[in-house]
Amino acid sequence: APQEIAIALAQRFGITLDIMTSVQSPEDDEIARARLAVAAQAALAAGVDAENILRHGKQPVQEVVAAAAAADTNILIIGRRPLRGDIKEKLVGDIAARIIAQAPCHVLVAGWQSRMWSRRILMVSDGSAASDRILEVTLQFARVTATPVTVLAAASARTRPQVEEDVALKAGQIRLEGIDCDTRIIETSSDQAVVQAAREACADLVVIGNHMMGSGVPDRIVGSLACAVLVMHSGAASPEIDSAVANQA
Repeated sequence: APQEIAIALAQRFGITLDIMTSVQSPEDDEIARARLAVAAQAALAAGVDAENILRHGKQPVQEVVAAAAAADTNILIIGRRPLRGDIKEKLVGDIAARIIAQAPCHVLVAGWQSRMWSRRILMVSDGSAASDRILEVTLQFARVTATPVTVLAAASARTRPQVEEDVALKAGQIRLEGIDCDTRIIETSSDQAVVQAAREACADLVVIGNHMMGSGVPDRIVGSLACAVLVMHSGAASPEIDSAVANQA
């Protein structure tokens, strides 16, 4: 799933795809190169330029984060296996959750059931400046995939008129781009409410800020949804994918 989505995005934006893997030592390089070759061949078949990145280290999370930083990554796309829930998992924490927390950029998590979106993008807004950056990225993704958008906001922390004004403004900006858009207001910003709204909207991509759930990582939302989830890092700059395309051209 992450490979399919990464290649599709690189193809539609016309940008280079960095493909990264890590192994514990150079003794495992043959395995690593085999992994990279499979993804690189799929990218080549789609007409996407790709660069392979091979790193060595016993801590895969640190290697992924370091690779993203070194490559000046716009968006890091990772997979996620079903949670095991055993003692080790609970003590150490899920790998995807740790990558989201530590990555210097925005992270798109594509679980094994995820597919490239085409039905609807659900954008979660809390009216903050970070939500404006989330809107920018949502617009980019909606434009290149011709996907309608739902703007979701919670009324719990703000007055109803404030929430209505926020979603109406963002929906208006989206519609100015020629993208179909509707709005939805929920009473609480809890992860359960966001997950339910995403399912009711039949969203196949959810865009949310990592600052919105209090803990800094909307882990339960990522883990509860079968669709892809883009977690926007509140401390990172906007991906500026359109600018990346222009610079590369």
